Amino acid sequence: MRFLHTADWHIGKIVNEYSMIEDQKVVLDQIIEIANQEEVDVIVMAGDIYDRSLPSKEAVQLFNETLNKIHEHNLTLIAIAGNHDSPIRVQYASQLLKAENIFLAGDVHISKVSIGDTDFYLIPYADHLAVKAALDNDEITNLEKALEAQLELLQLDASKNNVATYHGYVIKDSQSLIESDSERPLSIGNSEFVDSVLFSDFDYVALGHLHASQKVTGDKIGYSGSILKYSKSEASHKKSVKIVTIDNKEVSIETRDLQPIRDLKVIKGSFEEIMQGNSDDYVFFELDDPQLIIEAMNRLKHRYPYAMGLEYTQLQKVMSSFSDLNLEKIETLDYQKLFTQFYEHYSQKELSEEQNEIIINTLKESESN
Repeated sequence: MRFLHTADWHIGKIVNEYSMIEDQKVVLDQIIEIANQEEVDVIVMAGDIYDRSLPSKEAVQLFNETLNKIHEHNLTLIAIAGNHDSPIRVQYASQLLKAENIFLAGDVHISKVSIGDTDFYLIPYADHLAVKAALDNDEITNLEKALEAQLELLQLDASKNNVATYHGYVIKDSQSLIESDSERPLSIGNSEFVDSVLFSDFDYVALGHLHASQKVTGDKIGYSGSILKYSKSEASHKKSVKIVTIDNKEVSIETRDLQPIRDLKVIKGSFEEIMQGNSDDYVFFELDDPQLIIEAMNRLKHRYPYAMGLEYTQLQKVMSSFSDLNLEKIETLDYQKLFTQFYEHYSQKELSEEQNEIIINTLKESESN
């Protein structure tokens, strides 16, 4: 068995007011091309097809075009709903699509797709309360117990390769995984983590939800990562898909990089230095200037038309250190000394005699009024 593992397409995603539709179209076409070149048996998509439960018209259109292309190339697709998706919308027309080798799952009940020597178990994201109601099990109090109850209902065929695709936060012991700002929490007020030991009977687990490509337990359980960089925190990621081969239950994995229309990166330096360059990539700026620059973002966009965000790292440090001053000490300072300390923290400069004179006169006028 040879299949392509991908996840977290987030079709229709808007990042800092920029639509990702055209970028997504390009990489989705690349995924289909890679699947053809690698002669995979299946494309496994592990959740978050869309970015919103009520996707835009453009997002639905792109997914429809992608399904048509997959069908035209005689490829098989297995896809599950993620926490960003609407289960009922993902599952719409799924019975008809099965005849075209397109298997879409959004229901809380695990479904099985058998292809050759491999059984694929489709486990869409489901809130633990939904699983609790569906299974009529009052012992389900969090996502881990929900998954455990779902898996207990399965009877795996040990003579076949058993592959699960799941959308969630799976960890081994208390390990830390790479998280991103664009990932929506799975659970509020309850544990969102699932122990990887629950998947010990599977030969491979194709995961979705975390946007960085990473392993959980060797080659057996892992995340493919998202297809594009969807936040500043993902700037260092290398986006790719996994090509998974299972031969006599031995798993081997290769990665194939995706090439976006434009990268998403962080550029650091002074405003003057950064204005010497230019780029058509998506850019977040970190300015180390000691003071605010007038119209900084508008001016930067002349050189960087896809500028996404800006922050003053030096000023943030200064403001942070000033806020850490002892409150009791601040209360003992007169207005002149307080303003002087604030200015020196903010600008990293001392007040000139002329500036100090202006402050004294201003404070006197204020007191007289």
